[in-house]
Amino acid sequence: MKILVVSSLYEPYRRGGAEVFVDALVGALAQTHTVSILTCGEWEGARSLLPRSQTVRGVRVIRFYPLNFFSFIDINRKPFWLRVLWSCVDFFNLHALLVSWFVCIREKPDVTLVHGIKGLTLALPVLLNVMKCRWVFTPHDIQFVIPSGQLRKDEEHILSSPYVFVYRILMRRLLGSPPRVVVSSHFLADFYRSYGFFRKSDISVIPSPTPSIPVLHHHTTLSSPVTFLFCGQLTEGKGIRELLRVFESLDRSDTRISILGNGPLEGEIREYAQKNSWIQLIGYRSGEEKFRIMEKADYLIHTSVIIENSPSVIIEAFGLGVPVVSSDTGGSAELVKEGVNGFVFSAGSEKSLHDAIIRALSARDYAALSDAAKKTVSGHTQEWYIQELLR
Repeated sequence: MKILVVSSLYEPYRRGGAEVFVDALVGALAQTHTVSILTCGEWEGARSLLPRSQTVRGVRVIRFYPLNFFSFIDINRKPFWLRVLWSCVDFFNLHALLVSWFVCIREKPDVTLVHGIKGLTLALPVLLNVMKCRWVFTPHDIQFVIPSGQLRKDEEHILSSPYVFVYRILMRRLLGSPPRVVVSSHFLADFYRSYGFFRKSDISVIPSPTPSIPVLHHHTTLSSPVTFLFCGQLTEGKGIRELLRVFESLDRSDTRISILGNGPLEGEIREYAQKNSWIQLIGYRSGEEKFRIMEKADYLIHTSVIIENSPSVIIEAFGLGVPVVSSDTGGSAELVKEGVNGFVFSAGSEKSLHDAIIRALSARDYAALSDAAKKTVSGHTQEWYIQELLR
């Protein structure tokens, strides 16, 4: 089968769990199908306005620079006012539509899997519908309801603002009702339905697959000291500052926290770690190196105050048999069950987080927690996911 995957970002460009998901999916599909991927490129002169192809590990990667103020790859480094202007162009980028039309005509895919369209023009679904393509849409977050794609649990009133309301109407029009919509959590399906999206679409919930992880080390009892691992971007929305304040208030010599990731708050956290021996700042790691670090932790701690879909880091931890202490935002609550495969706290509440950590430290049967974590994602292999998706 010829499959065209559409994703705004593709390796080596990566921003979060969605890109990790797409990388793994494309690699797995390429083993038994002919796969191409349409994605954003950087500005390299006028030639970058045209689609250029290269084969990477059996995948035909098609990159081009959508004509705009800057590439989506660089959006996090741009000021707010310039991002607003960029977004206005991205709503209906005629150049990006023409290139996408040309690629679809040339590739002639049997099915198109659409994962990320911001940066490739938000009007891309209109083109796919006009061309009567067979396509499957997989949103990974709530970016079609709120422009940033990020919403704190305590700031849901923003959704009723006039600006977000107008944006939401435009996105409903542009997305229409794709033939198939696949999401990885019931939360995300219900969230979009509640705002009038995908009214005529066939919506399927297929849990995210567990990556193939070689287990190199595993313990069935709590270590000494007990190690909590934070793995994610070091930003305000991930709750890292609240986490450090709570750990400082614990004042226990039998606990420590390892921090895996990078981001805007990295310098601040590095200074904090130099003054506190119970913090280990590891920095960004990926692939097997990340899994080696993760599997040695007693608990993964997920403190995001942002409403998320189905955090890949939780699925990875479960695949390694590592229980999770998680906030109750979005799809996280579907994965982590209190006292079964981890512990849950109210997002943004330092007292609730403190109490959850104490419960984790007092766990009587850590082996049962670990086994339940593995069972949560048991059978959800990449092969299983692809079979469900293509079905």
